[in-house]
Amino acid sequence: MCDGYLEEIEVENKYGLKMRIDRCPSGCGFWFDQFEIYKISLKSSEKLVEDLPSKIPEEKEKLLCPVCRIPMEKMKLTYFSEEVFFDYCKGCSGVWLDRERLLKYKSLQEEKGRKAYMNLLRGERSDYSGAGKREEVGGSILDFLLKIF
Repeated sequence: MCDGYLEEIEVENKYGLKMRIDRCPSGCGFWFDQFEIYKISLKSSEKLVEDLPSKIPEEKEKLLCPVCRIPMEKMKLTYFSEEVFFDYCKGCSGVWLDRERLLKYKSLQEEKGRKAYMNLLRGERSDYSGAGKREEVGGSILDFLLKIF
């Protein structure tokens, strides 16, 4: 975030409904309030990135949360086959991602969902956690889907 100012834009979520997210108008990246990042699809993410001005984001020591105005934490998500880094606010649970990180996160999320769905169709209920380990999971299909999304 260049100066902390964000503009609100309308996007289509993965269910075909309209939702609003925030982006840096100069092209640094996107702000997702709690749970918003899970609602958009890879296709919507690609459209967001395509429409974003092509500015290279400046790496700052600590970004301030645009909602809480407290320093955000650099987080590393190792849930997928590759690591994804993002800035996370412990106050409001919002997430800041630049264009490359957004596309990487959404493509890995879609890949994981596809693999889980195919395993479910084959009758294999497994969780791809950590560094490629497979671990059986129990519970309902709803529990399973909540885990991967």
